Amino acid sequence: MKRARMNSGTMDDHLAGKIATLDWNCVDADTQYLTHAIHRYSGKFIPQIAKQAIEVLTEPQDLVLDPYCGSGTTLLECSLSGRRSIGFDLNPLAVLVSRVKTTPVRRETLTGFVDSIEEHVGALLSDPTCPTLFELSRTGRKPLLEQAYQDPRWRHDWYRKWFKPEVLSELIVINQQILAEPRQDARDVGLVAFSDILRKSSNANGSYPNVMFDEHRATPPRPTPEFLRRLGQIVGSVGELESALGDKPIPAVMLADACSLPISDGVVDAVITHPPYIGSIPYAEYGSLSLTWLGYDPRALDAKLTGGRRQSKDVVERFIAGFEAMIRETWRILKPGGRFFMLLGSPTVRARRVDLAEMARELASSAGFSVITIRYRTGVNRRANLMGSEALLFFLKDR
Repeated sequence: MKRARMNSGTMDDHLAGKIATLDWNCVDADTQYLTHAIHRYSGKFIPQIAKQAIEVLTEPQDLVLDPYCGSGTTLLECSLSGRRSIGFDLNPLAVLVSRVKTTPVRRETLTGFVDSIEEHVGALLSDPTCPTLFELSRTGRKPLLEQAYQDPRWRHDWYRKWFKPEVLSELIVINQQILAEPRQDARDVGLVAFSDILRKSSNANGSYPNVMFDEHRATPPRPTPEFLRRLGQIVGSVGELESALGDKPIPAVMLADACSLPISDGVVDAVITHPPYIGSIPYAEYGSLSLTWLGYDPRALDAKLTGGRRQSKDVVERFIAGFEAMIRETWRILKPGGRFFMLLGSPTVRARRVDLAEMARELASSAGFSVITIRYRTGVNRRANLMGSEALLFFLKDR
């Protein structure tokens, strides 16, 4: 990292002054450009905040790491800014979304994939007398339906609970066709589109962010038209990456625990992240439908996540332990002179407000970081504003 030749105190003052001139509220900013909107993901990092933090703390070709990469906002903004980056997350759904969000795929590959999907799945829509795949059994045209019946998910209690038979049969065929795609980059695009329609296709109550079973749920709309529509949108967004990124660095995205990062000491120029909130956003629960279709156990994942198991009595204590471990890992992997940025809110857990900013300042100081500056934003431009202001914390590893 290219640093100005000045003592650390002067450098910190200069950087703090520069940070103070930037607009961190990002009122009315477009947060949906390029691939930022390919999949619903709660608690997303606002792209403009990530971009400003990246550009004020690093130089082109520096290595940036996000230990809680979530849906990949930091990683995409790093690539757009010409920085190398690595993203880690324990949530397999996050890793999938991040990889698709940041990986250019040749348009010919995307076109071929969509054509193949439409040939096998879209053909189901061509006969108005067979409005659902489930009804094909009445017409004698059974091949795809029989294929679905042979899938173990067809008789699995969990799948039969969350998806009505006529919906489940179509979802199984769609999923089978996606998984038959030999190219992983195209297959991942299909899985993101598939994941993004599952909630709408399920028996979950649509009035809550939590995945709550609704025994009175009317039959959802057919998943095939919605999947093809969503696939087309995501393919369009991913198709723009090739020209948007050109020869800029492509992130590495991996499944890993922020408390024990698989990376060597002192090799990272900056860590830029938006950590999970304590007990406020149950990532495994919100993604439980997708995670199960991907082959993962949401409850097992929830027990591992920082801030997971939000109803447990020791949720705050477990969060602090994981949060502290992440901060100490950040110290270990950063180069001397490396910068560390976090965006944090202050959630209420068990009727007690937790000051995450103060907690982070104390834990970072204990780990050896010095504070460059702390700024605050109003928390605007979010789907919900239940935590009031948010803190932006800038730290330095000065030795």
